[in-house]
Amino acid sequence: MKLTTKSQVLQWGQLTFTGETLDEFEAGTTKDADLMGYLNDMGRSFFNDALGMSTDDAVRKNQFAVDSRDVQLHYLYNKVITNPSTENQQALADEIDHRMKVD
Repeated sequence: MKLTTKSQVLQWGQLTFTGETLDEFEAGTTKDADLMGYLNDMGRSFFNDALGMSTDDAVRKNQFAVDSRDVQLHYLYNKVITNPSTENQQALADEIDHRMKVD
């Protein structure tokens, strides 16, 4: 066994499985039919703890996500909604014309 010289070895989280051998986690060799459900629950729990967000929150957030290609269009549209000046409306019209040509 090699000694660690660059950083300290750390151990955290759930330690109940540290005594189990690697073959108990290999695909297709599960000894417990509910192991995948348990691992999914552990993943959700880790996600929630690490980010302070549940998977339901992430799904809800992603439903309102904007495709990176459409960011400029959404930006200009929101500018027209908040300030319907002639310049903002023209900028939106130009972006729509550009998109029509590209598409």
